[in-house]
Amino acid sequence: IAENLKFTAELFRNLGDYQQALRYSERYISVRDSLFNKEKSESLAEIQVKYETEKKEQEIAFLEQKEQLQLTRLKLQGFWIWLLMVALIFAVVVALLVYNRFLVKRRANIKIQTLLRELNHRVKNNLQILSSLLSLQSQQLADKAAVEAVKSGENRVNAMALIHQKLYLQEDDRTINIKEYIEELVKYLLQTYGYSKTDIKLGVNIDDLMIDVDKAIPLGLVVNELVSNAFKHAFADNPHPELWLKLKDENGKMLLEVNDNGCGLPTDFDLRSTKSFGMKMVKILIRQLKGKIEIKKSPGTGVMVEI
Repeated sequence: IAENLKFTAELFRNLGDYQQALRYSERYISVRDSLFNKEKSESLAEIQVKYETEKKEQEIAFLEQKEQLQLTRLKLQGFWIWLLMVALIFAVVVALLVYNRFLVKRRANIKIQTLLRELNHRVKNNLQILSSLLSLQSQQLADKAAVEAVKSGENRVNAMALIHQKLYLQEDDRTINIKEYIEELVKYLLQTYGYSKTDIKLGVNIDDLMIDVDKAIPLGLVVNELVSNAFKHAFADNPHPELWLKLKDENGKMLLEVNDNGCGLPTDFDLRSTKSFGMKMVKILIRQLKGKIEIKKSPGTGVMVEI
């Protein structure tokens, strides 16, 4: 039994399983205790040393791996800190470049806006001078048709001058409030043709829209022509004149209507063959706006424009 236990202990020891070897050695030593005290002590000590040595080696290996992992982590943290600093410097540089570009663009925009405002101011002044010259010229004319022609030209010039005046007074250089513009234009025409609010029943219903100046100028000239025609021709023998003007935005289209209760157009009037300079101009302007026009001759006169 002792030899068997010894052999088994040696076998596990050779296999590297020191725990099993220790267990069988203890049994072997207990059997041979009286005969092999010295041998038992040496064997136990040897197994214990090997076990402790292996355990220490494992702990050392674990600590080395842990240390290596910490070094790797520190290197990685250092890399990320460096990368973050580079990214931060890059972001600051980009921000400074963007801000500088913003300042340059802002100064350029301010300069452009100033120049445009000055240009609109000068155009307005020149148009007003032209209007004044036309007014002075009309006072020197005796022929009624000539006076009306000059007066119509003066009204057209004023319609354009009013737009440039609005552009000069506002921040936006490309659009104007069409409601305010048409209301002021109608008020001017009312005074020009000698009417007051008590002389005529006037209805103006305009949507509050911002319209680009390239569309506002031809649209203003169309309104000027249609309203002027009503004041000039519709109410000669009408004791209760009425004029309605409407401009609406419906599904991306502008619908303009000018109606009066005047004497109406002649039955043979045809817009395609008219010799009236004003109506020819209206037709050209509406074509420029890519719109279409429809005229109702009686009762009164109604003009519907779709843009």
